[in-house]
Amino acid sequence: MKKLLTLVLAAFIVAALAISVSANAGTGYTITAARGTPTVDGVKDDIWDTAEAQTQDRIRNGEDTGTHVTIRFLYDDENLYYLGEVPDSSLWTKDLSPASMTYQMDGSEICLSLKNSSAGSIDTATDAWVGVTPYADFYSSQANWLVGSGSGVSSDNEEFDAEFMEVHTSLENDPENETASVYYVEAVWHIKAYNEEYAPKDGVKYGFEVSYNDNAEYNNRTMCIGWSDVSDSASTNPSVWGEIVLGGEGAGEAAPEPANYAKGASVEVTSVEPDTTFTGDLAVDGDMSTRWASGYTDDEQITIDLGTIRPIGYIELFWEAAYATDFEIYTGSSADNLQEHTITTVTDNGDQHNIFEFDPVTARYVTIHCSKRATQWGNSLFEVIVRKTADEVVSFVGPEGYPSSGCEVPDGSVIINGERIGLEEGWGGNAAAGRDAAFDGDINTFFDPLGTGDGWAGIDAGEEYTLTKIMIHPRDAQLGRFMGAEIDGSNDPDFVDYTPIWISVEAADEFKWYEINAEDFDDIGSFRYYRYFNTSNHGDVGDVELYGYPTAGGPGSAAVAEPADPNAPAILWDFNADGAMDANMGANGSNTVSWTADKDDAGNEYYTFTTSGADPYVSVDLSADDVSQVVWAKARVKNSGPATAIELFGHTDGRGLTGSECTHINVGTDGEWHTYIIYIPDENVTTVNAYKDPQYAITEPYWAGTVDWIRLDPMWQEGDDGNDAGGSMNDGDQIMIDYVAFFSSEEAAKAFRSELDSEYVPSKGFASAEEAAAGKNVITGYEFVSGTNGFGGEGPENLWDGETSTKFCTNEFPVESIAKLDGVYDITGFTMATANDNKDYNGRSPSDWTISVSADGENWTELAKGDDSFFEETNFTYYAGEGTASGVTYVKFNATTTPANLFQVSEVTLFGDKTADVTEELTTKEEAPNTFDFGVVAAIAAVISLGGFAVAKKKH
Repeated sequence: MKKLLTLVLAAFIVAALAISVSANAGTGYTITAARGTPTVDGVKDDIWDTAEAQTQDRIRNGEDTGTHVTIRFLYDDENLYYLGEVPDSSLWTKDLSPASMTYQMDGSEICLSLKNSSAGSIDTATDAWVGVTPYADFYSSQANWLVGSGSGVSSDNEEFDAEFMEVHTSLENDPENETASVYYVEAVWHIKAYNEEYAPKDGVKYGFEVSYNDNAEYNNRTMCIGWSDVSDSASTNPSVWGEIVLGGEGAGEAAPEPANYAKGASVEVTSVEPDTTFTGDLAVDGDMSTRWASGYTDDEQITIDLGTIRPIGYIELFWEAAYATDFEIYTGSSADNLQEHTITTVTDNGDQHNIFEFDPVTARYVTIHCSKRATQWGNSLFEVIVRKTADEVVSFVGPEGYPSSGCEVPDGSVIINGERIGLEEGWGGNAAAGRDAAFDGDINTFFDPLGTGDGWAGIDAGEEYTLTKIMIHPRDAQLGRFMGAEIDGSNDPDFVDYTPIWISVEAADEFKWYEINAEDFDDIGSFRYYRYFNTSNHGDVGDVELYGYPTAGGPGSAAVAEPADPNAPAILWDFNADGAMDANMGANGSNTVSWTADKDDAGNEYYTFTTSGADPYVSVDLSADDVSQVVWAKARVKNSGPATAIELFGHTDGRGLTGSECTHINVGTDGEWHTYIIYIPDENVTTVNAYKDPQYAITEPYWAGTVDWIRLDPMWQEGDDGNDAGGSMNDGDQIMIDYVAFFSSEEAAKAFRSELDSEYVPSKGFASAEEAAAGKNVITGYEFVSGTNGFGGEGPENLWDGETSTKFCTNEFPVESIAKLDGVYDITGFTMATANDNKDYNGRSPSDWTISVSADGENWTELAKGDDSFFEETNFTYYAGEGTASGVTYVKFNATTTPANLFQVSEVTLFGDKTADVTEELTTKEEAPNTFDFGVVAAIAAVISLGGFAVAKKKH
């Protein structure tokens, strides 16, 4: 049975609290009470979760000890209910005198004013004060109700029923128990029974104040904290109390839950206290009574995996008495980079409650590294709270069962959820066919607009997200209405201005989920509002799921983590020497070929295929959910025999690779390791005898649907006439294959295992302009004239300064930079150099560029032009080009686009012979200001910093 809380005479407490602190009247703190009736026994019922929670955090006296009190209120037609939740790792129990109970010990002081008085002193008819500690039996059991006639004394110290109020706590009366994790103070005021004039009703307001005294040592109040006012005498002054507002209709619904990304997350810790079960998960279980405790050493840590990329700007730590004096907090976007951002470094910490607020960073992992302990014991955390902001609440999560497709979510992405917007009622005024039906997880319900282009269904995500995947399901029996289905993004809730992201150009062929990945998007942007719409058809849809990552918190900086690995292959055979592929090869048969596992000199694993007859092949069982955008293949091969190609036949549930359709990967015969990259549609043939005949090439994307298996013909030979020699291989012919992989873009194919490419793909770049010139004269004298805006110091003038350490970087297109030479030259060639991070951030080299020259700066002649194939994805590398012209004094560089929508080149250098000096003064055109627009950088870098780049493709 729960024990009675000792109730102390107000006069004693008021005297004890008579410390001179100036009042801070009019703080205006309010809290909303929810409708509900709990059982008042000192135990927290589930119904308390429906009430608003507020935390006492205003220090009235003493030092911050990390202890706090979270308060809640419920009410019904008879009573007002109070719950105080107190996490306190150390309770002082030594002083047994009633007068000093709540002053010299741990305890709460709870004050209530029925008439919400603004008077400066207690009204004994309507105001109540009570002192409460978690221990009871060992004090003189007295209570003073400053209302009515009320005073009463408990008879059994177990439950005190007064005319007006009763109080309970959750701790047993054990004088030897000086430690606790959390205890509850639960009270009820029987207001209607005491005075019906003040009975609880919706909209009624009561005055209220609560404070908490925390003692670490005898007769020494270490801290006093309060709810509404910092005055240490607030308990006797109702004019500075806050208000309880009885919530009214809907008040009994669940209050918004404060966000805690860490709650329920998976964790890793370096150790656990010996012979205990104080494991790391207890620091993120949402329970202040449980804790993680490390071993008894310094340099212990806990790493919390939030499960997805999130914007983080608030971290709160609740330590047990064994806290860390020195510690660091890091965040990281991947398990390989846990210390990507140092949030804080703390030394000489003396608090058990730490709060850190900072500009949000985007990360998945939070690591708390405890460098030094405060005690001989380990490091112990009750709870870790991680949010975007201090006051963030859990966002809308959607109906139960949504999302329902079960698709593979891109790394770093989450389901985009929020308030449903758009057409509330569908065709015929039917709410069941309105916007909610498009986002309910039920493919058998459907959004049915009023007509073609008349009504849409959308989501207000609450903040900007970058979209990475769309899952969309047509309506049954209306598959034709899938034609014209589109997904739009906007930062305008009314979609007056919007960006089309994806549009279906054909009707659905099945009642199934359709998956659209980022490679198919018409625009890659960052939007708060997304919608489903159809302007070319009536536009019914069964269900829509949108996935992406939040772009708040410094996109474009190192803070933004990769939402997905753009270099990951869609399907991969990695012929590893441990024999794991043996289970996948041959299950559907093989023909006159055997294979053995081996490793090359560098330790790379591969299979050697050996023929024992003509037409060698092996079937490989594979599994890939969606390969509709697989249009590039890459293979690493070593071949010293007569084979000239690898052939691939296969089978999917979309477009089947059957019969004589196949893909060729042409291979050399020099017996060295080489990598081959092909564009699949250009290398697909429809008959075995149509090799190299362009009329038979398959020009549409070749792969579709789900891959079931692929037949690998590891050795194919071209005939003397250039056509197919089929399976005419000799016994004992061999070929070695390291891997075969498939991709949606050439860039991803190039990046895959690129560290090995240097062994067989010699670079065409040079370390300096002099090396690139190959004996030609390098022109070094340039004077910048004009150009497009750049980022900060990365302006157009940097193209001509002779330093690869500087670069011209911009997102303004078309790109232009003009310079004047230090004389008149006959030009014999040129070089351009990549910048500092092209290898890490692909796609910034220009897709179409032109170098022009002029004698007067007005009339221009094209010297050379090209695309991004002129460069490699390297850093600080010069690439030489051809071009001749006479009488040149000016040079101009232009570019119109790049794959990443961000341009950078570090140098342009001309080669040539000087024929005359220039003596006239240069008339400089007005130079564009080099402004640094963080907003533009953020919008661009949200895409280009994601471990490479994302190329926006138009839907054909």
